[in-house]
Amino acid sequence: MRVFVCEEMIHNIEVNIDKIKNIQSKFDEVNYEAYYIYAFALFESAVCEAIRHVLTSFPEKIRKNLELKISTNVIYNNIYSPRLILAELIENEIKKINKGSAQSIVSEAEKICNVNLTYDKRFLKEISDVRNKITHESTDSKQEYLYGSSYYSSQRYSLDKLRELISYLLVILQSFAEELEKKYQKYNRYKLLKELWNTLLETPLLKFENCISIGKNNNFGGEKMQVEFNFEYIRKVSTSISSSEKLYLSMFLQQYNTSINSEFFSFSDIPMLASIASKEKIYMFLHVMSIYPHLFNGMSIK
Repeated sequence: MRVFVCEEMIHNIEVNIDKIKNIQSKFDEVNYEAYYIYAFALFESAVCEAIRHVLTSFPEKIRKNLELKISTNVIYNNIYSPRLILAELIENEIKKINKGSAQSIVSEAEKICNVNLTYDKRFLKEISDVRNKITHESTDSKQEYLYGSSYYSSQRYSLDKLRELISYLLVILQSFAEELEKKYQKYNRYKLLKELWNTLLETPLLKFENCISIGKNNNFGGEKMQVEFNFEYIRKVSTSISSSEKLYLSMFLQQYNTSINSEFFSFSDIPMLASIASKEKIYMFLHVMSIYPHLFNGMSIK
């Protein structure tokens, strides 16, 4: 199963889009350099975060020929937290993206996220060239020590031109978000919830549709679609399932209500962990709960 919610990835991009739009209105002769660099950084950050998000959920997309550079300390200190080791591998992948080149960033995003974007390479090159000149050549020096007094002159950019370049970054980001949504929209919290349930509870007696429904909750000032358990049905079948299935079911119920398990099980019904054949299921459950602790109690399910 994939621990992946497309909506969250798109939200991160949209936040940076709004920040860049806000920057455009603040451009003036004094601050244009700082704001242009910031806009490029927001663009780069939005794309790289989407790449990071996809690699986390689809680790097979990490390049097979990638030279793994990970210290033994990272492995040793996180031997019981493999996701932190994966995070280190992903950061190594992110570092290989050519920062400062909009075209390289977009090209890597297309390849890793498996989307196709339409863009003008010359425009992206110009955007990157301006960014790099502002970053590395923003002084009064004419570099006489290298070229002589009449050879080199610094370049000035009109505010309208810089706004045009930033607008193009916005077009790319908006297109990127749209393509990602088309590609990954099926990955939502409902799919995550259902796949987690079906992965841990394979018995037909605990079929997801018979045990779980999504209903409106009007608490906290708004309507939210949240998890609801069919306790009547669960009570009827809970005596006919295996001890390991009782353990998994109790784990789900505990996330919904910390006292509900006493209505279904006694401690003697729950097996020792050593007797559980698939420890991977427990690790998977803990991982999902560490990311979505309120998946069964309060989180909006779409």
